[in-house]
Formats: sequence, C-alpha cells, structure tokens
Amino acid sequence: MIPYGLAYLSYRGAITTAQEFGKAVATIIDMNRFPLYSRLRPPCRTTPRKNAEPTPT
Repeated sequence: MIPYGLAYLSYRGAITTAQEFGKAVATIIDMNRFPLYSRLRPPCRTTPRKNAEPTPT
C-alpha cells in the first residue's frame, strides 16, 4: 500500500509543478507579446472580413 501512496503523492506533486510552469509560460508570453508578434510576423489583415477568416497554415 505504501508504494501506491508514494506514487499518488509524486503524481500530485508533478501536477502542481506543471500548473505553475504553465502559469509562468503564460505570463512570459503576455509580457513579451509585442516582441513575439514582431518576430513571428503574422500576415496583416487589411479588412474586417479578412480578420474574421482563419489564418492559412
């Protein structure tokens, strides 16, 4: 029974760490959004209709 308990605690720890990492990545992207846009250079949308269309991949 002890191995199952240790596995569960390890799993919960990994989930918590992954959630915190996701928050950190989201924060970094939010803070550096405009430099990211300039580096990715997405195509400029010229009309509202084109803005509603998905970007081709």
